[in-house]
Amino acid sequence: MHPVLLVPWQTDFMPVLADMVADTDNPGSLTVLFPHNRPRRHLKGLLAAHPGMKKPAFMPEMTSIADFVSGMHRRLSPTPPVKANQLDLVEMLHNIVADLRGRKGSLLSRLPELDREAFLPWGMLLARLMDDLLRQDLEPQDLEYMEGEVSAYAAGLLEQLRAIHNEYLARLDARGWTTPGLSARFALAHLEEVTDGLKDRTVLAAGFYALSGTEDRLFRHLWEHGILNPVLHSDPALAEGGRAHWATAEHTSWLTRWGVRPEIPLGLDTAPRTPDIRFCEGYDRHSQLAGLSEDMRAVHERDTLDRTAVVLPDEGALLPVLHMLPNVDPELEPNIS
Repeated sequence: MHPVLLVPWQTDFMPVLADMVADTDNPGSLTVLFPHNRPRRHLKGLLAAHPGMKKPAFMPEMTSIADFVSGMHRRLSPTPPVKANQLDLVEMLHNIVADLRGRKGSLLSRLPELDREAFLPWGMLLARLMDDLLRQDLEPQDLEYMEGEVSAYAAGLLEQLRAIHNEYLARLDARGWTTPGLSARFALAHLEEVTDGLKDRTVLAAGFYALSGTEDRLFRHLWEHGILNPVLHSDPALAEGGRAHWATAEHTSWLTRWGVRPEIPLGLDTAPRTPDIRFCEGYDRHSQLAGLSEDMRAVHERDTLDRTAVVLPDEGALLPVLHMLPNVDPELEPNIS
């Protein structure tokens, strides 16, 4: 088994990850897994400019966990599945719920049938729930007697959650469709084949925090077979035996389940540093952006912005924030999340 590596959270994670990749004899034999696809762009740029990267050389495979398991599903399945469109899933769930209304005595049978337009928001929530259950590797249970706790229609759906889930899986299979959660479940059902397909590669699982049920089982199997190397970005106290910060609860749970203590790569600074945290308050988004703009200008006047993180409460603020950023070198831009 590879050690579980920990990069102290006061150290910039991506340059350390780039150093790890550049130090390997054959970067092309690596697969770097991220929770999502955005970090891949940053790692590519760092490797292209890295002085220790041998050139010419093949880049490592860099991918998200969702794309990784869906690629495994395509390669190992006798018939390559088709990724289902969200609206197609909603239409399928609308038909499933309509069929289940025929059960006498159920709450759904006593409620008006919703047309497609009225069912759309329910269908999107239901499709998300179905995929979350698959990603967590959980079998749903019917939740009865929910009247008064949730809306009447939600109570009717929860009362038949198991039947909806079973019929959902059956109809996906009949159509040859898949979803990210279903691909993750497929990978768990074919762990030996997944292991055989990766036996000549090393997998770095970089930047993960709270693992889903399927991710935990998949990662642990590959780690125990000497294929996967987790790289955490967390409190160094987890590796030094000290009292870890409360924000590392998921990392602590992960390490406890696996029965392992992480190791800090040599040469990394573990001295604690306290960040300067500011909250931009305002009456509305415009006044918040005005406050953020003033703070950014003040930081830019005395220092660079590459050690600044802008944490947004919702995705809708992203484009306005990008529009008002100071003009700086792209390599010195802040991290916006």
